[in-house]
Amino acid sequence: MSGKHTIPAVDKSLKLLQVLAEASEPMTSAQLARKLEITPSTCYRILQTLVGRDWLRGTSNGAFTFSAGMFPLLKPLSDYQKLFESLGAPLRSMVDQTGLTAKISVKQGDVASTVYRVESPRPLSPSFKVGGSFSLAYGSSGACLMAELADEEVDRILSECSSEIWAYQKPEDVWARIRSVRDTGVCLDCGMYQPSVYGLSVSVHNRDQRGFAALSLIGWANDFTEDKLESLKQSLIECAERCTATLGEKAVA
Repeated sequence: MSGKHTIPAVDKSLKLLQVLAEASEPMTSAQLARKLEITPSTCYRILQTLVGRDWLRGTSNGAFTFSAGMFPLLKPLSDYQKLFESLGAPLRSMVDQTGLTAKISVKQGDVASTVYRVESPRPLSPSFKVGGSFSLAYGSSGACLMAELADEEVDRILSECSSEIWAYQKPEDVWARIRSVRDTGVCLDCGMYQPSVYGLSVSVHNRDQRGFAALSLIGWANDFTEDKLESLKQSLIECAERCTATLGEKAVA
């Protein structure tokens, strides 16, 4: 996230909440300070502020986890999830037709987050959990979500990526996927995120024809051979159009 027009203390607090949300168990103040690379005193003050709001609570072993004060904040998220669950019918139809896993991703800061999925009926297929997130620099869905950004913003996101993101790709590969979305509306990722996992994505648009989310089909390399690609693209485009129609006025970028 760009530091321009942001408040550092708020940014650190939100990052702390994100780290706790992604952790498999409660974390101590010392663990959080190391993870966030902030001073112990700063971490302590953030924690005490959040405990005071009843957003966090201390555990018996000195760690911290979420508290009941967070519940009122979750109501809009529940409505948001219901919005994407309304897309279940068109996604299930596409999965039945293609045999591949389908997922919806949205941009959250500098990451793409999976908000809805329909699993492939096949016994062995790639799987992505709802709530999982990864850098926008990865995959076809990230390219769809960045395609509407200004080039300067894309450059910033790529410049702030960790070295592990470039294990199987270069920045030029990301730009090639973005140009594919801008030029053709469709993007294919040939294992740049996970070498054996391929993805094909298009944008789901809102009423103003702006990209609202990314719709993806996920499978193995042999699912996206040249003889199958055009049919998959057509299925994906038709499903995205149905999603846009279903969302109607409820979709906002």
